[in-house]
Amino acid sequence: IMASPLRARGQIIGVVYVDNRMRTGLFGDKDLEVLDAFAGQAAVAIDNARLFSATDKALAARVEELTMLQWIDRQLNETLDTGKTIAFTLEWCMRACSAQSASMIFLDENTDTPRVVAHLGATHILREGMNISSDVPGFKVIQQVMQTQKSAFQASAEDHATAFFCVPIRRENQVSGIISLAASDPEAFTEETRPLVERVADRAAIALENGRLYDAVQAANHAKSEFVSIVAHELKVPMTSIGGYADLLPMAGTVNEKQQQFIGTIKNAVNRMKVLVSDLNDISRIETGNLRIEPDDVDVQEVVNIAIEGTQNEIERRGHHLHLNIQSGLPHVQADKDRLTQILLNLISNAYKYTPDGGKLDVSVRRSGDRIAFSVADSGVGMTPEQLAQLGTKFWRAENNLQQQGTGLGFAITRNLIELMGGELTIQSTPGVGSTFTFTLPVVK
Repeated sequence: IMASPLRARGQIIGVVYVDNRMRTGLFGDKDLEVLDAFAGQAAVAIDNARLFSATDKALAARVEELTMLQWIDRQLNETLDTGKTIAFTLEWCMRACSAQSASMIFLDENTDTPRVVAHLGATHILREGMNISSDVPGFKVIQQVMQTQKSAFQASAEDHATAFFCVPIRRENQVSGIISLAASDPEAFTEETRPLVERVADRAAIALENGRLYDAVQAANHAKSEFVSIVAHELKVPMTSIGGYADLLPMAGTVNEKQQQFIGTIKNAVNRMKVLVSDLNDISRIETGNLRIEPDDVDVQEVVNIAIEGTQNEIERRGHHLHLNIQSGLPHVQADKDRLTQILLNLISNAYKYTPDGGKLDVSVRRSGDRIAFSVADSGVGMTPEQLAQLGTKFWRAENNLQQQGTGLGFAITRNLIELMGGELTIQSTPGVGSTFTFTLPVVK
């Protein structure tokens, strides 16, 4: 024998029953899961059939309720701002039962002390600073809140509220807050309106929890960015000292060949640290919105020359063949010169790093309408569509046979810089064939 309840809108409306009188032990847990799934669908279908067979008035009311809940879901899902979520919730609760005022009360996690965080309507219906024992369950808190409501209204000659209703905001069986409503109509909170308000509260609980989690993530992310910024700043001083003393060592006396190699290793390590600190600083500024872009009229040829000069030694060391194709008579672009140079340096360095020795690199610049297109192509390892989707993720680096030194931050910074300067980036890549990175920037008008 197997049986599963038919649940619809929180109520059991029947049972699905099956049996087999010929064999025992025929049904198992998986069969029961299938029956449960069927019962869930059947309950919905039966409930809908009952609704359609109801009177036109009841059907219209149901459709209106569903439409309202749809609008509520849409509004609550559009924002992670707690203040907006609370305002939407109170507005819809008042509309659902024609209440004259509504309050949102949060409960202290440790003491269950209620605190009014928002109110709509002419009168503040709750006294602040109520002292409630920390061992009082949520529903007793609600009862005490309702008594306070009544006392507040009875003490005011201007108010004529005669009906009060409180509904808990629950998440995972924990009462985190209360929606408190008051109305002048004693019949405002009926068997039809109370469940609707409770559904609004259930939706609000999810939205408020999402907003709380979002705020916590944002706070943690902000703290992380501040920490990275402070650490990167503090690292600059010792790095400068190390690099400076490494330069001074030959002045202190004769340095043999082995010692000169050690000094070179120190300088290379310091230079790599400088790149890492610079990347961390840029990422921190990008995340906190403090990265400054200073647009100006930039000579395209000059910037390309600087980028090529900065990468020429490494390109020659690896035996790559570099081809430049810069259209003549190009106008200036509207960009930050230093940041544009940084973008080109990053793209060109990635091209020579992920191209086997003796490969081909193409750097081209041309005009495309009212924009200038910069393109860096290579004959390197290329990337799969899955790797392309990951490209730009902080600290992520594609797996290939050419493992290179780096932080995994360079391209994430490059993409953000292009966007901040009003540019657009496109990437074409084929594994084993190579990649082409093209970005455009507006010309000076």
